Amino acid sequence: MLKPTPDEIERMLTDEDEHIRVAFAGRNDYTPTPAQMERGLTDKQDAVRWVFATRKDYTPTTAQIERGLTDDDSLIRIVFAGRKDYTPTPAQAERGLTDEDEWVRREFAGRDDYIATPAQIERGLIDESASFRMVFAIRKDYTPTPAQIERGLADENELVRMAFAGRRDDTSTPAQIEYVLANENVLFGAYLAWHLRNADIAPGVKGELA
Repeated sequence: MLKPTPDEIERMLTDEDEHIRVAFAGRNDYTPTPAQMERGLTDKQDAVRWVFATRKDYTPTTAQIERGLTDDDSLIRIVFAGRKDYTPTPAQAERGLTDEDEWVRREFAGRDDYIATPAQIERGLIDESASFRMVFAIRKDYTPTPAQIERGLADENELVRMAFAGRRDDTSTPAQIEYVLANENVLFGAYLAWHLRNADIAPGVKGELA
């Protein structure tokens, strides 16, 4: 396939048929100009905006990021929520973590380029989505409170329980240690991790692991 000329690129990206615009927007044998990117990211058709949003050959401007994070189409918000070429502002992080779309929330929950507030952490740890709770359970920018540890170890989802059992930045109570060591619903990896980190508190641990 011949590489398109600048005139051909411009003509295809402005075609009245949205299917042609979508198809050409996804080609990787040219790099859109800043003007073409801006036009594509503001196209009236969601599919065109999405394809432009997923391109890796541009760095979005501050305005484009904000617009993408507030797009009516959740698929476009998901793409911008997951981009790693910008650092979200506190307002963008808060908005993303409370987005109505679970996948937008998950993308923001998994980012490590902002520090979650105590309120955001607490909200994330009690989210109705188990996968969202798990992502917050493994974040490294906070030390869980005793209440959060207690709740996490009793979570209905075993991956959330395992995530809390495997954390090494909290002080475990003897009751919590006993809960993990005796609970058949805690995965073996977490069980072993707690044996190792609490050997000085849990009697007989070293002998069991020998």
